[in-house]
Amino acid sequence: MRRPLRTRTRSALVAGILAASFSVAGTPAIGGVAGSPGTAPAARHVPVPRVVIVVGPAGAATDGYRAQARDAAAVARRFSSDVTELYSPNATWPAVRVALQGASLVIYLGHGNGWPSPYSDTLRPLTQDGFGLNPRMGSGDTAHQYFGESAIGSQIHLAPDAVVLLDHLCYASGNSEPGLPEGSMDDARQRVDDFAAGFVRAGAAAVIADAYASPTKYVAALLGGRQTIDSIWRHAPNANGHAFAFASLRSPGFVAQMDPEHATSGFTRSIVLRAGLTTADVPARVVTA
Repeated sequence: MRRPLRTRTRSALVAGILAASFSVAGTPAIGGVAGSPGTAPAARHVPVPRVVIVVGPAGAATDGYRAQARDAAAVARRFSSDVTELYSPNATWPAVRVALQGASLVIYLGHGNGWPSPYSDTLRPLTQDGFGLNPRMGSGDTAHQYFGESAIGSQIHLAPDAVVLLDHLCYASGNSEPGLPEGSMDDARQRVDDFAAGFVRAGAAAVIADAYASPTKYVAALLGGRQTIDSIWRHAPNANGHAFAFASLRSPGFVAQMDPEHATSGFTRSIVLRAGLTTADVPARVVTA
């Protein structure tokens, strides 16, 4: 189940947000402290955010997702030396589970399996609202296995106040699947709330879902900007101008927001977050330089 890869480019705005982000913060200074002549530089601790980028198997769309992920990784490395990339055909649950521990920023591109859907009468936490990953190492870009909110919420421990980006998924932003009815506004709201729940339980303070956009602009703004997460989402280059908010039922204390293409349809953008979260809250992990 995947959304077709579609590009919406607004070059001037994208360039603006990237330039603004890069002008505020550059690559972390990593190196030794000057010592006396003839002595080796002393090691020091450098706080950097841990970034993990996952691309699941998505058939013909996988190559495009990998390309976007590599672009996002290149931007992330402008701000952090701790960037991990796990791409199909080797993005298995054991590998992803280990990599995500303590992550500050998680980016996932691939299949999405959510609810309400035509495949089940009730929510199935074992397989819905999570990742679509390779069943085994080297298994290709077509076969996939779902690991849902129960596995994410119980086996993943993100850094406190982590941010999760879900790109090109079905269901995550309130949408359905290509060729299937989109469903009602109530369906869309429930999909958004449900898809974020497992990640919130794992420690995320914000879960952003975008059915079409590349994650690169968000990576630049989140790691290099100085603003609220809400403002980054509301002023994204592909904002539709129809944003509205509602209290999350699955994640008490969180606010869910959607920005459909039209007033009541085209559910392509969403965010579930703890109000007041800023880029300064995105945690850094101390590493030895």
